[in-house]
Amino acid sequence: MPVKVRLQKFVDKLPIPKTISPIKRDKKGSYFEVTMREFTQKLHRDLGPTRLWGYNAMYPGPTFDVMKGETTYVKWMNDLPEKHFLPIDTTIHGAEQDVPQVRTVVHLHGGKQHDHSDGYPDAWFTRNFEQTGPMFQRKVCEYPNLEATTLFYHDHTMGITRLNNYAGLGGFFIIRDEHEQSLNLPAGKYEIPLMIQDRSFNPDGSLFYPATPDKNNHRLPYPSIVTPFDADYILVNGKVSPYLEIEPRKYRFRILNYCNSRTIKFKLDSGQPLYQIGTDRGLLEKPVKMNEILLLTTERADVIVDFSRSYGKTIILKNVFKGASLETTDVMQFRVTTPLKGKDTSSLPVSANLKV
Repeated sequence: MPVKVRLQKFVDKLPIPKTISPIKRDKKGSYFEVTMREFTQKLHRDLGPTRLWGYNAMYPGPTFDVMKGETTYVKWMNDLPEKHFLPIDTTIHGAEQDVPQVRTVVHLHGGKQHDHSDGYPDAWFTRNFEQTGPMFQRKVCEYPNLEATTLFYHDHTMGITRLNNYAGLGGFFIIRDEHEQSLNLPAGKYEIPLMIQDRSFNPDGSLFYPATPDKNNHRLPYPSIVTPFDADYILVNGKVSPYLEIEPRKYRFRILNYCNSRTIKFKLDSGQPLYQIGTDRGLLEKPVKMNEILLLTTERADVIVDFSRSYGKTIILKNVFKGASLETTDVMQFRVTTPLKGKDTSSLPVSANLKV
């Protein structure tokens, strides 16, 4: 195990993932190009730069923001090194020694797309498409965007999915429709995606990933898979337990639990409710007033929080799931310290139907 790294919470501002723009858009749809690259990024004020892999060298990757029915074409490209920096268990199916160490394939999680664009684990490809897996069909993926909802994209490679995702490969894919836009929900800078993950660190800031589950079991190979693995700290949009300065008004949060295995139960320490308006499959028929929201890994919740009566207060989004450690009980902090920039005209349609 690594030396335990002690990190202070709420010292870094919450980053907002950038939205990617298409290279071209016409009546056929929109076309994007995304390249996976290695880079470094500071994940906490007191850590050195962390070695990561990211879509367009970003962690999280850029956010896709598209309309329902707008076909999206994405050319995913691999410009990663030939050697992995996390421990590969070569006894796992698909990760044997006779396949390239670094392989990637992108899956749009929750999307409804053709098999040639679904990111099958054996549809992997290496740098510059020099080698491809047995299920690989095309370089440009096609997403028809059949329903308005919060999706996310991530690596899906056979045998090393957990490692590639842990390295930083993941991003939001938001699909909207005209009905949702007519509901007068909080929008623009008042609608914020929150990618929740957990990570452990070495003292130099590099990612720690365990290599063996049982020191006393000498029959196991080294390195060996560790599952499940719950890491030491919670990150939101790539920062350890960050803070967000907000206005006293309503905000919409698209929350994704993108931990490798950790379950999270969200609760505000102020005791105020979370109004859930959507799930993995889009908007609900009507908002549901929730005191706590439980999300297993890869699950999403679309929520509205009303901070209009909280000016001057500091509120913590907690993880109250049983067994959470001291380090993983605080997800992020809201500082309701920014004066209201204008009247909040957004709505919380408590009685109106949200879903068409």
